Amino acid sequence: ENAGQVRNSQGPDVASAFKDETTIQMSDFSSAEIRQILIELQIDPASAKEAEPDQAKNLSLGVLQIRFGRTEESPIEEIEIPLSILVDDDETRRDAANNAFAESIEKVAAEVMSAEANEAQDRAMQELEAGRVAEAKNILQFQQVQMNNYQMQMPMAMRASPQYQAIGQQQVRMQSSIDQLGAAQNNQQVRRNLILSNAQQSN
Repeated sequence: ENAGQVRNSQGPDVASAFKDETTIQMSDFSSAEIRQILIELQIDPASAKEAEPDQAKNLSLGVLQIRFGRTEESPIEEIEIPLSILVDDDETRRDAANNAFAESIEKVAAEVMSAEANEAQDRAMQELEAGRVAEAKNILQFQQVQMNNYQMQMPMAMRASPQYQAIGQQQVRMQSSIDQLGAAQNNQQVRRNLILSNAQQSN
């Protein structure tokens, strides 16, 4: 992507519908580059009590509009994402909702981590098949560190979940691959079996 803007309005024709508009200009993106934007909001939960005292209030935050071009010559594309947040002045109800959301987010994060581990295994096997054993080992060890860090940060309440168990299984699988790399380097049959085993476990 060669350009981008992030705004909380839908454009100049409807800008008057919003109290404020924020524009963030971003420079060119390289391939596979990831950047993050942190926006801090301060919201008074008591504002929900005035309108809907018995339930959380869905408070609209505006629209996130992303404008970008895929190449320097391509036309500008736009993506609009409505933003909102649940505001609740009931602490017990709010904590229950936050815990449910946090658990859902952790489950998705664990599934993403497991998918990344599968991808790392596949890339490592491609390197192994090409005879680049050192590169294969580096890929597996890097992903192993990533999974270790994630497991250490995962909340205790999530450690009995199937998603957490799946990451543990990926760890065992990855360590097994690392242990066999040395033998696979000099033994074509071991190398073929390791690649075949990885393909079966990835499916």
